[in-house]
Amino acid sequence: MVAYSDYAGLEATEAVEVSCPHRNCPDSAVQQIRLRGNLPLWIGGKVLAELSQTDLVESWSAAVELTPGELSRMCQIAGERLLRAFEDAPEPAPGLSEMVTDAAVLFLLGVRSHGVSTPDAIPACTVSFDAEHGRAKMALSA
Repeated sequence: MVAYSDYAGLEATEAVEVSCPHRNCPDSAVQQIRLRGNLPLWIGGKVLAELSQTDLVESWSAAVELTPGELSRMCQIAGERLLRAFEDAPEPAPGLSEMVTDAAVLFLLGVRSHGVSTPDAIPACTVSFDAEHGRAKMALSA
């Protein structure tokens, strides 16, 4: 996984979003990620991360083995850690890798728990974690 910008300046929040942009997204960095066969993820609308095809397949295989309860709990853990990472800004360097990992976990487990059956079927969507409700929600992009 690779992150393309730091997240200095993000404000503390009670919710965080991880989005997979449309395949025809005009952003050149997103297009380059897609051309490499990888999955682009926007974290909090500020950090663009790249999930390699290898990481995607390995993570998906692990997610398939989880029970619905385990999926929910792991989404909660990743979401809470991601919220804490945003609160710790502007010190991104030591925690950027962990933040990207937590975002990928939240996103992949969130889409898996909402019925997406394979990594190739991941639509343009947003997975959000709301601290108040302690769970991930998925919304398809228009």
